[in-house]
Amino acid sequence: MEISKDENNFYSRQIGTYGLGTQEKILKMNIFIYGLKGVGIETAKNLTLAGPKSLTIFDPNITKINDLTSNYFLKEEDVINSKRRDEASLSYLKELNPYVNLSIMEGNDIVQDISKKTKKPELKYDLIVITEFLPRKNIEEINELCRDENIGFILSLEFGIYGLIFVDFGKNFTVYDETGDEVKEYLINSITKEKNGKVIINTSLSGNIKLTSNDLVSFKEIEGMTELNNCPPTKIKIKGDIIEIGDTSNFSDYISGGVLFNVKLPKIFQFESFKERINKPKKEGEEYKDPLDIINTDIQDILAIGLLSLFEFYDKNNCLPEINNSEDAEKLFSIAKEIFEQKGKEGIYWVKNIRSNIEDYDEDFDLIFKKTIKYLSIWAKAEICPISSFLGGVTAQEVIKYSGKYKPIYQWLYCDFSQIVEKIDVNENDRKMINSRYDGQIAIFGNEIQKKLSDTNIFMIGAGALGCEFLKTFAAMGIATNINKNLFVTDNDNIEISNLNR
Repeated sequence: MEISKDENNFYSRQIGTYGLGTQEKILKMNIFIYGLKGVGIETAKNLTLAGPKSLTIFDPNITKINDLTSNYFLKEEDVINSKRRDEASLSYLKELNPYVNLSIMEGNDIVQDISKKTKKPELKYDLIVITEFLPRKNIEEINELCRDENIGFILSLEFGIYGLIFVDFGKNFTVYDETGDEVKEYLINSITKEKNGKVIINTSLSGNIKLTSNDLVSFKEIEGMTELNNCPPTKIKIKGDIIEIGDTSNFSDYISGGVLFNVKLPKIFQFESFKERINKPKKEGEEYKDPLDIINTDIQDILAIGLLSLFEFYDKNNCLPEINNSEDAEKLFSIAKEIFEQKGKEGIYWVKNIRSNIEDYDEDFDLIFKKTIKYLSIWAKAEICPISSFLGGVTAQEVIKYSGKYKPIYQWLYCDFSQIVEKIDVNENDRKMINSRYDGQIAIFGNEIQKKLSDTNIFMIGAGALGCEFLKTFAAMGIATNINKNLFVTDNDNIEISNLNR
């Protein structure tokens, strides 16, 4: 697919980051998003700007006042007029990018819609994103359909101060470029002819060597030792400024010139289904590595139990725990405790060592476990703009990775932002919601802190990509909303077309 001149200008910064080949793949994508609270609208906003071929949204829920806490496109009149979240958000999403075909899913059955689209290859979804809590059996059904039809699947959920993302890109997914790093090229000064052939680089022209041992390299434009030109990828060893490339003793004599460059080989990832990974988020021999380094891995294990508990709670009550409801919190804790004890008796790998691991940090396990499950319960229905923006940003990037550029999350990412309430007494603080657009924040931080936010004066320099995100989030949070307070912003740069997709 050839990019037009207008599109090239619009996406120029993005092309500079991802590369033209990746942008062309993005332009062919058909994406479906279910759920348009905070995480869903942020994902939809980011993807609309990224420029897929089409984006289909679906959220038939009627807009409520606390939805405005995290979905910045919703208005109070949408609440008054009982407007659906997707219908209220669509026109604002369309304004972001004229090149994307935006629509609302017809009907109410997601599985039926996916199945219908698979019969028309040109309309088939490439990727499904779920950002609204659903019963476990429904998520499993959608995920299995995606696996059968070779459609990418992402589950991204926010529970107040916690979040999780699950990624399943199918049974055999090829990543062509894990890191996105540029291909490094180095001019060659000389190559020795010996058992451990040594390459000397012209660092004065090529700069310092940024390769590491076990990297793969190839060669071009060498005079003399032509056996190396366009050779299969060769694993190297780095010893100071010398690159060892293996046995060159039988090669022709090196004469001059040549370029050494690193080689990236495609890598196949075999994802497992949601049904398989919900019970084993961490398998034996597979240590959890948080790519963002934002969570204690043992809290991750507790949150994995918490998610299983929420599914069971939902099956019993047909709803998530109510916000700041202590009775529901006790119910969820009982379910979580039972799951933890049962899986411990079964010797499940990722469960049996949680207690000892936490106590290795001189922390009381029972206290940490109960507090984590309590927070998960009392804020399971809450979404707040700063955390929604973070999760939606990561989720949108995972969609971009479906192009084969960059290594995707494999397969769980848990996010713990509990430090933001560490100095707030959740038992004493006035967290009674007042039927306002800020109720989601009030439920977590309380009315006193909400008043402090409204009484804040801010002066911000710059309204570019980051500045606009800050302005949007500050507005959604109700900062400087007191009539005597102000949010000042200055940015004297001229607007360019490339600014419009950021």
